[in-house]
Amino acid sequence: MFSRDDERKVPLVYLSQDYGETWSDAFSYDIPFSDSKIYAGTLSDGRNYIIGNWYPGREKLVLAFSKPKESTFETGIILQNGFSDRLGYGKAWCYPCAYEADHKLY
Repeated sequence: MFSRDDERKVPLVYLSQDYGETWSDAFSYDIPFSDSKIYAGTLSDGRNYIIGNWYPGREKLVLAFSKPKESTFETGIILQNGFSDRLGYGKAWCYPCAYEADHKLY
């Protein structure tokens, strides 16, 4: 589970090996997210993903993937970066959410 850390600008992570019955102590994770919502999950192929706003601000929304069954995020995609002419919006891209269906991430 990821939790934002408004002071240090990197997320805190809590791990569970028993489906949420118990949790580890918090530790820092070196992803430069701003103080906004972080969304994460595991895909059916075993890769983990994380979506959040790259520091500073909330203008850049980033999606990153790990290798299957690993927790280090290596591959990143910028989903939005500032104003979108197509959408006519772009001050901030906040509160991401995602789900997988038919091997696609929405």
